[in-house]
Amino acid sequence: MKKTLLIAAALACSGAVAQEKQIWACQEIMSGQGFVYKDGAWAATSFARENYLITVDGLNSKYGSNGQQFSTNCEEGFFATPHIRCSDATGGTVLLNPTTKLAVISEGLGGIRTGENRDTVSIRLLQCTKF
Repeated sequence: MKKTLLIAAALACSGAVAQEKQIWACQEIMSGQGFVYKDGAWAATSFARENYLITVDGLNSKYGSNGQQFSTNCEEGFFATPHIRCSDATGGTVLLNPTTKLAVISEGLGGIRTGENRDTVSIRLLQCTKF
């Protein structure tokens, strides 16, 4: 019995306790804002509103819209406000406040690429519902 309690306490203290899988459906509150690169220059633009699905499941997390899903890594944080932060290798970042149910999705890697192989840079504000 003592060993079981010690193991449980060690896991809780080490942060090794599994995080609950969460699924969030999100609607964009206003048109996304950002920049597109064309004709050798950046131009400010607005993007059409999209609905997003965010699955928070540690290293198996994903997010996306319009049938596209991007793998990401999510973890909980408590700097200034409780939130979930997800980031992926393509420059995408998801910040989600489970209390207010607001999220921000940004895509930024395209902004630091060189030449004509640049991609859009965007930020989107979302209102989410947890399933």
